[in-house]
Amino acid sequence: MLALPTGMGSTQATIEAFAAVPEVVDRLGAEYERLSGMRLTADTRPVSRQQCSALAFARSLAQYPNFPLRVSLAEPSIRSGRALSGVISGLRKNTLYLMIVDDEGKAELVTSYPNQRASVMNFSAPMTLTSGPVSSVQLLVAIASDGPLRTVPNKPGMPAEEYFSRLATEIIMDDRSIAYGITSFVVQ
Repeated sequence: MLALPTGMGSTQATIEAFAAVPEVVDRLGAEYERLSGMRLTADTRPVSRQQCSALAFARSLAQYPNFPLRVSLAEPSIRSGRALSGVISGLRKNTLYLMIVDDEGKAELVTSYPNQRASVMNFSAPMTLTSGPVSSVQLLVAIASDGPLRTVPNKPGMPAEEYFSRLATEIIMDDRSIAYGITSFVVQ
């Protein structure tokens, strides 16, 4: 599971929760209420077990749960063949990668923006449903770095577990700093 704070009020907190097992989010809500006395409201995004390596990587980052990159979509649900578009904000590094982790756990580079200097960037990329309807969301991951990364899923179908393991190794071995952001969408 990956839980990202989205708001805090005087009587409740809200999160965006990515989970393969919805009961985990329910348990988190119950434990949060027990400890804080406040209700936790979750916008639960169902993911497949194959996508969980992307969530585990995100949880391992020092910036979790307050990722510096904010990925906002124009529409969280699009028709196959239409463009997924939105805005990425919080950019403070000069190279941006957008990738999809699909419901089968495959990572694929959507686009990259080398040598960008803007702190806010618009994006648009066509999306096509390659199989029938699924019960999980598709993950859109934004990663920014100073200079290009060697570890990029250039070939379609790279297992997300392999990709994020290689990326973690590159970050540690090369003492790289990245910025991260994640959201989800549905292709119909």
